[in-house]
Amino acid sequence: MKHLNALNTINGLGCKKMHQLINFFGDSKGVWNASLSDLIQSGIGEKIAQKIATEKLL
Repeated sequence: MKHLNALNTINGLGCKKMHQLINFFGDSKGVWNASLSDLIQSGIGEKIAQKIATEKLL
């Protein structure tokens, strides 16, 4: 649940892209633990992938 809450705070990551990520990685924890290159490979776009990667560092 904490991973989903953290992902929900990312500006530009809407329902459609969140659904795409969860389908690709299996769950929100998988999304949160994914590398930047894996996030990009999921097809969400480099800009959003970078936002997720940056949020994980905070």
